[in-house]
Amino acid sequence: MENKELDPEHIAVLIAIYDACGGSIRGHVPIQAIRSKLTVPYKQLCKDVLKNLKKHPDVLIHEHVGRDHSYGITMNGIHFLRKKGIL
Repeated sequence: MENKELDPEHIAVLIAIYDACGGSIRGHVPIQAIRSKLTVPYKQLCKDVLKNLKKHPDVLIHEHVGRDHSYGITMNGIHFLRKKGIL
């Protein structure tokens, strides 16, 4: 993902991760918890959007790899949402 500007579906998933983690950078949640925060058009795109967000040059999310994958938001992700006026 060379472009630093995010599409609306990327921003929606980033907000869903923030909400699912309770705004904590130490929280990590499975993809099911992220999908539960999204509406119908974005639920189907969630897995692909997460792959793209992991490749973002500003490192907006982090992934916990283990038995189950889980995701969390980074301080860069929170700063990005604040800069956009979402938080």
